[in-house]
Amino acid sequence: MSMDGGGLQQVSAVPASLFAALQFERVVRRAESEPSAEYLIVNDLRRLAPLDSAALWRDGDWRGGRMAAISGVEHFDAGDEDVVGRVALAKHCAVANISCSVLDSGFHRSIAEGVSVLWCPLHVQSGPVGGLLLWRKEQWRKEEIELLALTSEGLAHALWAWRRNVSPRKVIRTRWQAMSRKNKRIACVLTLIFLLFPVRQSALAPAEIVAVKPVVVTAPMDGIVSAVHVSPNSPVKQGELLFSLDDTALRSRKAVAEKGLAVAQADLQRVSAKAFSDDPSKGEVVVLQARVEERAAELGYLEEQLKRAVVTAPQAGVAVYGDPNEWLGKPVSTGERIMLVADPGNVEIKVYLPVSDAISLEPGSPVSMFLNSSPLFSVDGLISSASYEAYPSIHGTLSYIVKANIERGGDLPRIGLQGSAKVYGSRVVLMYYLFRKPLSAFRRFLGI
Repeated sequence: MSMDGGGLQQVSAVPASLFAALQFERVVRRAESEPSAEYLIVNDLRRLAPLDSAALWRDGDWRGGRMAAISGVEHFDAGDEDVVGRVALAKHCAVANISCSVLDSGFHRSIAEGVSVLWCPLHVQSGPVGGLLLWRKEQWRKEEIELLALTSEGLAHALWAWRRNVSPRKVIRTRWQAMSRKNKRIACVLTLIFLLFPVRQSALAPAEIVAVKPVVVTAPMDGIVSAVHVSPNSPVKQGELLFSLDDTALRSRKAVAEKGLAVAQADLQRVSAKAFSDDPSKGEVVVLQARVEERAAELGYLEEQLKRAVVTAPQAGVAVYGDPNEWLGKPVSTGERIMLVADPGNVEIKVYLPVSDAISLEPGSPVSMFLNSSPLFSVDGLISSASYEAYPSIHGTLSYIVKANIERGGDLPRIGLQGSAKVYGSRVVLMYYLFRKPLSAFRRFLGI
């Protein structure tokens, strides 16, 4: 063979497994990103040795230990039972500082019977980078373990290069130590001035669009809802029929009362005619007259109840309530709220400010609400009132109720729209703005 073919002859003399390992390392080093490198490691490692599954554990950085990648899936649930078991096994191996070796079912409870697991730690000179967990049913051969251990060293350096072996804390400490004493003083003064800069307090809270002074429509008496005549959020006119209660029993009682009144009137006429010639009958006239009035009053009461069984709109507006099918056939009590009739042109912002985010608010302070249906545009307003006490909100938290008048100048949002509101309070220094919550949590921790 000529000298030109010497290089090819030397390459061909390299064992195929070692050549595959070198090619695999080159592919990993050329990955476009750290997640891509992690994905390639767990999915292409089977080029070096047959395996059923592979998992990459990352450790030793400022983010803490984490399961970075699992073969065969792009995304996995960290709460899955199988993933939790792999995390526990990797942590155990990392803490115990185990070298590249085979683990059996007696080593950890997450290893099933009949499965052979190979742990390959990933270390560089500065510390641990992570580790590889490799599963398969066949036993690992000695030459495979040696090849994977050798490959793990190259993979560790490839992953370390992406990490750059730095943390934000270390970068800040290094730059601070490199500064002169004069520059340190200047930095402290500038930081203090920056922390004393006045800013306006603000807080984010759930909010919704509600009507101003809506009319509450309640059940006029005990009964069962037989029909709802308007759709949710539909416009209604004053006097328009809203809903009606079942009046079957009332109509029956009215028919009985009408017959009782007719009988009482007939008895009164008969005794009145007889009283002209019979003195004892004159005393019965007074009794029968009272009975007629009693029957008439009972009939009038039933007629009034029948009128009340049909509920109409007390004013023009929109009918605000939920699903009409939820009310059909439902027993209701006197005074139970059925719906609201609100003016769609008179709305306001209602903010549920959690107690933990409460700030000093004053009437006239600005409020900006971002609707879930339109998150890029805000509805601006000014605070009109804030509750003195906190109440349980619809979101399950103890909150202060803050209401704000909407500034005119465009289409008003529809009643019932939900979103998030940013409320603004008084001006404070930036130091207080940044450390208000940490100081509050520290105070609760100390119990003072």
